[in-house]
Parts: sequence; structure tokens; C-alpha cells
Amino acid sequence: MSVSAKDSCLIMTVKLLIILVIHHSGFVSTAVSSPKYFYESFLTDSLFEVGNAHINVKNRLYNIFGNSSLFKVFALSNVILGDPAVRLKIPHFPNLTFDDNPILIDNAEFNDLEDSSEISIVVTNLGRADQQQFTIKIEHFFEDDLINTRLLSRILPGYKDTISTWIETKSLAGEHKLSVTLDPENQISELDETDNIFSNTFTIYSSELKDLIPYTTTNGSLHQLNILNPISYSNTEFNILTQISDNINFSDPQLITDLAENLVTKIELPNLSGKRNWIRYKIDVPETEFSIPKSFSTMKSDNFFLSDEYAFSSQLLSGLEYSESSLKLSIDSLDISVLSAGWYAGATCVIAKNGINLLDNSFFAGMGIGSF
Repeated sequence: MSVSAKDSCLIMTVKLLIILVIHHSGFVSTAVSSPKYFYESFLTDSLFEVGNAHINVKNRLYNIFGNSSLFKVFALSNVILGDPAVRLKIPHFPNLTFDDNPILIDNAEFNDLEDSSEISIVVTNLGRADQQQFTIKIEHFFEDDLINTRLLSRILPGYKDTISTWIETKSLAGEHKLSVTLDPENQISELDETDNIFSNTFTIYSSELKDLIPYTTTNGSLHQLNILNPISYSNTEFNILTQISDNINFSDPQLITDLAENLVTKIELPNLSGKRNWIRYKIDVPETEFSIPKSFSTMKSDNFFLSDEYAFSSQLLSGLEYSESSLKLSIDSLDISVLSAGWYAGATCVIAKNGINLLDNSFFAGMGIGSF
């Protein structure tokens, strides 16, 4: 049989070889539309047998072209070479799942200066695809704490679909985890319900300076300030500006400027007078902000040192108070009351501290004991 240039031959292999030969004798319209309707019969009309799908194509074209010569030529010349009873193994249900690495993250684009960063998630459907909608649950963890949950709705993909979303990154340098759950409420009946969850960890590197001062207010004397340089910064060379002041408002501070080193910048501090000083630093460009101030005492070189009212104000004191440059026992008062009644008078015993009974049971015969 000779086949002209406008003839088309569609060959489909499903374990057994089934050949659908479409001979149109020059009619392009049916040559283009019939393969489309043939495959739609499997995917949307649930006609899994080749013969039924082929008959469905002819019925649809008859509805379009009617009893015309165009349709007659197609109907009489279009035949199946093979077994029309062969049934395709098309899944009856969807099967949402993931590939090996479905969360697409570009760590090079992530930093803690931007408010948020974009990620992409590849969702795969290895089963039936219809027009059902399903939910995607995205959970964002920062250092094991859940900081955001987002629910997205999508139509079941024919095979794969890439979904983009944004996650918060501002001032969140450290380890992050994304957990993605497909159809979290199990509203879609699937072939396999056990492969709908995927999680991945990633790191957002700091773009800020980090000091190695151990405490905020209870530091001893400092002679050197060690600063960890940012892992991610736009310039390879930059200066660090340090301010030292004898007051927390940094009025009239001492200024120190040093060129940042590779990993750790070591800044030598001057000899300081006074009992307490405050220190802060930043990358020496206008758009950056100073670090949170930290305070240290020049009275002693110990790493941890409680020396004055400012240091003690950051401590949790119980029964103590700092006044007149010394730590004292605080004046406290207790309201203690005791009630006792004999057996015939009510068999009652109450020992109360500030109006609260210290006994678990107040109605008994015997001795009541309370400690405080």
C-alpha cells in the first residue's frame, strides 16, 4: 500500500503491538483531529480498549462533519491493524508523589538581607489525571521551630508540575527545613498514599558580622574584639567600624576602623578608663546598621563578672536586691495563719502562707505540718 505525504500512520506499542493506520486520501482535517480524539478517549473518557477508542473517534467525527463525503472516506478507509480488544493499563486513580530532589533551591541566591526568597517544588503524578484539585501543604522550619505554614491549591498534573512559592529569610541565617505534603487531608483517592511527604534541609548563610563576646552585660574586661566575618557579602574587601562608649547612648564614642580579614577580624581595643563601657560595630558602609550593643567591665579580666547595678539588673534575683553599690537581702513580709479545731469542733487544720493553705487536706485527725 502506498502512502502519500498527507497520509499519517500512528503506531502505539503497549506490550502487544497495536498499529492504528489512518489512510485519508488527502483529507488533512481528519488526519489532524482523529489522533487527538483517539488519545483523549483513554485519558478523559475512560475507554481503555483500543477498539472502543477507535469507534469513539468515528462517532465524534461524525458529529462534527455529519454524513459528508469527508467523513465517509475517513470511516471507510480508517482501520486498526491488530487486536481491538487489547486493553491499556491506565491507572484508575491518581498517584501524587515526588522525584528524588523535588525542592529546587539555589543556595547562592539565599541571604538573610532579603525579606524572602523563591523556591520551586516539582510535583509528580504517576496515575490518572483529571480535573480534580488537590492541596499542597508547605511547612517552613527554622532551627526546628515552625515559622510558617502555607496551603496551595492546584489541578492534578498530567505528569509533572512545577510550583513556585516564597519563604521568609530576613535575619534568619542558619539551618532551615521545608516539609511538603501533597493532599494532606487525603481528599484524593490515590494508588499509593504513603509517598506524599518530602522534606529537605538547607542553610542560609549570614551576611552580618558576629562577635565572640559571650554575654550582653556581664562580661569582664576586653582587650581584643574578635568578629566573625559574613560568609555571604557582596564585596570581598570591606572595613569594620567599631564604637566604644562609657554610656549606652554612645554619645561621643571612640572610633576604630579595621580592614576585615579572611575569617576572623581581630580588633585591638585601647586601654579604657571607667568601670563600664559599651561596644558595637558594623560594616563601614552607609546602608548597614550597628550591632546590638554589648557591655563589659574594666574592673576585672574574668569572662563573667557581676560588678554593678547594670550587671545585676539583667539577673533574676529572689530575696535579693542591689542597692548602694552592694548586694543585700531584700526586706520581705509573710502573712502566716494557723487554724486548728478538735475532733468534735470540726476536725480542721489549716496552715496558710499569704492566704494559701499549704496542706493538701484540712479535714483529718492528727497533726498538720507545713514548711516554707
